[in-house]
Amino acid sequence: PIQAAANKLKDEIETYGNPPKFPEEDPEVRAKMEAEIAAAKAAKAAASENKAKGGKTKLVQKTGTGIVRQWNILAKMVPPDEIPQFVDPYHWLSYFPPIGVEHLKNFG
Repeated sequence: PIQAAANKLKDEIETYGNPPKFPEEDPEVRAKMEAEIAAAKAAKAAASENKAKGGKTKLVQKTGTGIVRQWNILAKMVPPDEIPQFVDPYHWLSYFPPIGVEHLKNFG
C-alpha cells in the first residue's frame, strides 16, 4: 500500500503540478463531472429497477464524489510543503512510525 500511494502521489504531481491544480477544483469542470455522475446514476437506476437497491459506496458517501486524491489525503496529515517528499516510499517509513509510537504511548 505504501508503494502504491507513493506512485499515485508521483503521478498526481507529474500530471497536475506541485502543488497540484486538480480539474475538479474548477467549478465548471466539477459541475460537468457531477452532471455526468448524476446521468450515470439515472441510467443505472432505470436499468436496475427490479434489482435490490444498494446504497452509495463508502467512498462516495465520505467524499461526495468518487475522486480521492493522494495529495488531499496527505494534506490532512502533513504540512503541504513536505508532501512532495512522499513520492519516496522510504520517506513514509521514516515519517509515520514515530507518530504511531507517540500515539500508542498516549493511548497507554
